[in-house]
Amino acid sequence: MKTGFFDRVTLCSSCGAPLDIGTGDEPVRCGKCGARNQVVARIDDAVAEGWSADELARLDHLRAQSPAYAPDPALLPFLAGMRLAQHARAEAFAHWQALRARSSPGDVAAERRLVELAWLLALRSAEDGDPHRERGLLESSLCLVRTPRATQIARAGLAALAARMGDPAGGEAWLRLCEPRSADLRTDSYYRFARAMVDTAKGELGAVLTVLGGNDVEVPIVEELSGACALLRANAWERLGRLGAAVDLLSHYKFESDAFGQQLARSFQSANARLDLCPKSELESERRRQRALGRRGIPWTKGMLVILGLSVHFALGGLLLIAEGLWSLYSSDGTSFGLSIMCSFIMFFTAAIFVPLFWGAFRRTQRQRAMLTRGEIAPGRVLSASVVTESPGSVAFAARLWICPDRAPPFEVETTIGSSPERFAELRAGKPFTVRYLDRDVLFEPVLR
Repeated sequence: MKTGFFDRVTLCSSCGAPLDIGTGDEPVRCGKCGARNQVVARIDDAVAEGWSADELARLDHLRAQSPAYAPDPALLPFLAGMRLAQHARAEAFAHWQALRARSSPGDVAAERRLVELAWLLALRSAEDGDPHRERGLLESSLCLVRTPRATQIARAGLAALAARMGDPAGGEAWLRLCEPRSADLRTDSYYRFARAMVDTAKGELGAVLTVLGGNDVEVPIVEELSGACALLRANAWERLGRLGAAVDLLSHYKFESDAFGQQLARSFQSANARLDLCPKSELESERRRQRALGRRGIPWTKGMLVILGLSVHFALGGLLLIAEGLWSLYSSDGTSFGLSIMCSFIMFFTAAIFVPLFWGAFRRTQRQRAMLTRGEIAPGRVLSASVVTESPGSVAFAARLWICPDRAPPFEVETTIGSSPERFAELRAGKPFTVRYLDRDVLFEPVLR
């Protein structure tokens, strides 16, 4: 597709199909549904709300602002963590079309909703490999907004798209209209992200580290972009020959970020496969993560082996006693036959108790093995929890969980969980966790810190 600054794209106001509209403002008829679309003029004035003081003072001012993801409350029904829920895409797009139809330039709240939703929809289009629709979403929104933050976020998305599609010159054209020294953390973070994307596409890796910082504390970045910026930063270090630094940065992000942040980072890496980010450091950081997890290979526990041993012992012992009893019956007066049969019955009865215990443990092991090998990773939250048993240093609680897969609708599941009191308090307070799931079975991923 065309990604240049002057190659304008919008979405049909009726069916949502992408439309190339060139440089004019004449109405365009949709080739898919035939609807006549009025073209809105795009205003290409630069965002001008820069910080006048020195850079250190600006960074201190940015650090004082909250980086936490705080979407418009009206968008919460469409979200799964920090991403658009897969099952809500159609409803979210219809909502975006409605916002677009009744847009009022200069309305801060309305512009925020329009651009935030466009960004979420565009990310899903990027994952689908549909840059034409992605551009249409961002540019259609850009034509309808006037506030500095909304304008900069839309332009940053267009710059990043151009970089991903191999057009850094187009990305530079969009960046020239952005404010590089904003006093607003979100406005600044989206610029830094787009700047790093364009520099990555140009191979100017030192510039990536300049704009994002050499680590995750030098420059404040909003939560929803922290995973993408961690990957861009690590990629720069790796390609500059500092593989160890890249692995350290990625490992730190995986150990410290929550499950929804990691899900968003995976989504970004998948959508930007063309850039081949972190080809070596991603693998090594994952190996480090698995070592930290203890590489839970198989759940053949000592307890299972003891149960198996007892089952075999009692079963074989019973057979031997029967054999001894039969031998006694034919070689003597049969006095010991009754005793042997009674002992055999006791042995078989005991084995009948241990065999189901072993079989149940074996089935649980097989389910866990299947989840470790075939289960998918997903973030989730505890919706409700009640303590079942409690002892010093340990809590078992019944929980209702909300699991949010990447490519399927969220679902609820009930299970019993064992954890430390501190971990229980975090989960009950709504802290995201990571599970592996297969059908409706879930297996908690260990906490790495």
